[in-house]
Amino acid sequence: MTHKRYADYVNGKRGWTGHLWQQRFYSCPVDELFFWVTIKYIERNPVEAKLVDHAADYKWSSAAYHCGLRTDSLITRDEKFLGMLNSCRNWHEWLATPEAPDRLAFTFTS
Repeated sequence: MTHKRYADYVNGKRGWTGHLWQQRFYSCPVDELFFWVTIKYIERNPVEAKLVDHAADYKWSSAAYHCGLRTDSLITRDEKFLGMLNSCRNWHEWLATPEAPDRLAFTFTS
């Protein structure tokens, strides 16, 4: 409902109609390898887009939190999830290394 209200607001301001983010979100279960590739892909997007030099420098990313550079009240402390993330011993170094292109060659299917 929040997205609809926001879409109505933006559309009204700009004289637009329709969806703002149609077909931009996709959700499906993933295996552990794909989980890590996906996290790295998302966290490194600002670096690949040349917005920042390192993922942890991007204000809207959780990378700085996971690198231990800042606290973030928006991040839910789920111990099981954090345990998985903490298994990456040097988060900062891991994010500094681009993912191998063949590991990013994934296809979403519905």
